Order: sequence, then structure tokens, then C-alpha cells
Amino acid sequence: MKACFDFCVSAAIVRSSLDRTLTLVLTDQWREQNNLRNRGHVAMEKFNSEMTRVRAWSDTMEACERVLKKELVLQRRSIEEQLKKDSQPARDLDEYSASTLPFLTSKDMTISKTQVSERQGWLYMRSFTTKPTRAYWVRRWFFLRDGIFGYLMQGYRGGAVEESEKVELHSTQ
Repeated sequence: MKACFDFCVSAAIVRSSLDRTLTLVLTDQWREQNNLRNRGHVAMEKFNSEMTRVRAWSDTMEACERVLKKELVLQRRSIEEQLKKDSQPARDLDEYSASTLPFLTSKDMTISKTQVSERQGWLYMRSFTTKPTRAYWVRRWFFLRDGIFGYLMQGYRGGAVEESEKVELHSTQ
């Protein structure tokens, strides 16, 4: 996401610099060519005023560019911070309460806790990227069934869902 925003800011700067350079070169060439020709020609005077108008437009755009660049960078930072905040997992345990588990909401709630032998639901798992190493959170479907803890992930072949490595939990009772 940061690279995308960096590109947006850089693209605006390149576009502005290119506009300014092209305008300066073309208007300077036009003036030089105009000086070499007869100044009394009516068509040249008409185009001379047009080229002066284009140059004035470019000067105005350059003056406004600094303000626009500053606003663009501020908005980029604001959006980045909001995206970071939105992608972090919830710190409140109530977000992961039994109401988020689909199998509990579809069955009769009179079942005692000793009868329930499985749990499942969405949890966030921290993963890392390489070069530069950065942590990000991935939402996965975890399960606990008959003392085995694991999660489902996208399969490497064919796009099917596969189970991860399972961890067997031993009860102390």
C-alpha cells in the first residue's frame, strides 16, 4: 500500500515537472522563432498572445503545485494510518466471543459446556514478509476439535482449502 501511495505522489511530481519543462521549451522556441520572422504578420501576433496565455497558465499551475503536493502527502499519510488501524486485529476479547462462532448460533444453546468438544472461528495470525521484514495480520479460520488445534489455509495446488499442521493438546485432567 505504501508503494502505491509513493507512486501516486511521484506520478504527480513527474507530471508537473514534465508539463513545466515542455511549456518552457516550447514557448521559448516559439519566441525565438517569432523574433526571427516578421513581427508585422497578423497570424504571428495572434499566436504570440496564445503562447503567452499558455505560459501564464503554466506559471499559475506551478504556483499552486506546492500546496497541492503538500495536501497530497498529508492525505496519503492519513490514509496509510487509517489502513494500519483497520487491518490490525481487535484487542478486545469480546470480539472473539461465542457469538462469532457459527456452530453455536445454529444449535440449541442449552448444551452444557462439557458436551461441546469443538470450537471454531475466525482469528488473526501474524505473518511476516521478506526484505524488508514486516509483520502483517492474516485472518484465518481456526478450529479445536477433539484436542487437535489447527487452521484452514488456501491450498498451494488447485486453490482448495487445506488443513494446516495440527497440534495435539493434552488435557491435565
